[in-house]
Amino acid sequence: MIGGIGFDSIDLGKDFRSEIGYWLGKPYWKQGIMTKAVKKLCSIAFAEFGLVKITANVF
Repeated sequence: MIGGIGFDSIDLGKDFRSEIGYWLGKPYWKQGIMTKAVKKLCSIAFAEFGLVKITANVF
């Protein structure tokens, strides 16, 4: 496994928002892998789940 991505606290009934979380192993940094994954997952979330806001925290 090189990384992971997903949503936490999806609120579809009230605010239609969620927080996205992800990680990527250091050997795979700077290859655009997670950039593509985040764009795709957000696109799906807006289109399929009707989310209007997606946030993320940086560690």
